[in-house]
Amino acid sequence: QPRRASRVPLLSCGGVALLLLLGLWATPHAARHEQANLRPGGRASLACSPGDPGAVRVVCLGDTHGRHHQVQVPLADVLVFTGDATDPRAAESNPEQLADFAAWLEALPHKHKFVVAGNHDPERGVVLSELASFFPSAKYLQDETAVFRVRDSCGTERELSIHGSPWQPQWQGDPEFATYVAEGPALEAWWARVPAGVDILATHSPPRDRFDRDPSGTPVGSTSLIGEVQSRVKPLLHCFGHVHAGRTADMLESQRSPATSPAATLFVNGAICNDDLVAVWDPVLVDIRPPLPST
Repeated sequence: QPRRASRVPLLSCGGVALLLLLGLWATPHAARHEQANLRPGGRASLACSPGDPGAVRVVCLGDTHGRHHQVQVPLADVLVFTGDATDPRAAESNPEQLADFAAWLEALPHKHKFVVAGNHDPERGVVLSELASFFPSAKYLQDETAVFRVRDSCGTERELSIHGSPWQPQWQGDPEFATYVAEGPALEAWWARVPAGVDILATHSPPRDRFDRDPSGTPVGSTSLIGEVQSRVKPLLHCFGHVHAGRTADMLESQRSPATSPAATLFVNGAICNDDLVAVWDPVLVDIRPPLPST
C-alpha cells in the first residue's frame, strides 16, 4: 500500500509518551510491521513444528527509476529486484545512475540479492550485455537460474532456485527497447527456458491478468508467460513490475483464500514508482515455504 505515517489511537497520555519514547509515533506502518516479525538475519519469526517446512523471507521491489534512496528496504533472507533502476528523464547518464544504484544495493545487508534488467536500464550509454558488470554485490540474471542455500525460519538449511528474465512485450519503444520481444514464438522460446519447479521467478514483465492493468484498466501482461507459469513452471513466488499501474493495495490480501493451495504461486508486482515516477509504494515482503525434501 502507499506509504503513510501510521498513528496509534490516543488511549492515554502515558501511552502516548511511551510510544514517543520508543520512537514509533511517526514510523511508516509497513516498515514497523515488517521489522516486528523478524528474527536476527531477517528470518520470519514463526512457530516451527516437526516435519513442517520453515519460511524463507523474500523482499520484492523494482521500478525505482532513480528514487532508490527514498526506499526503505526491510530485512529479508532474499532480495529480488525486477528491473528499471534508472530514470529515463534524468540528466545523469545510465552508467552514472546504475553505478549509484549499485552502490546503494551493495550497502544493503541482505545476504542473497538478485537483479534482472528492465527496459529502461540498457539504454542511454548502456547495452544489455554489459549490465551484469554493474552489480558486483548481486547476482544478475538474464535467462539464467541460480541455486543458493539459505536457512529457513526453523533453522533448517535449504537449497532454493531462482530464474530471472528481462523480456517484455508491452512497449516497443522508439528507438526500440533492447528488452522488447513481441508476443509470439520468439518470446515463447525465452519463457520455455524457465525450468519447471523453480522456487522463485523474477521477470520484468508481468504475466497476463496478474496485477498488470495499465492506467486505462486494460490487462497488458504477457499471455505466453502466464501460460508457462501456470501449466509448467509453477513457482512458489513470481516477482515482476514494469506496469506501475498494475500494483494494487490489496495485492497480497486478494490472493489469500481458504481454498488456495500452499503450493500455489504468489504473484507480486513490486513496482515502487507510479506512472509519474514518484516513489509511492514500499517493497513487498513475503514468506514462502518451500517443501522439505523427501526422505
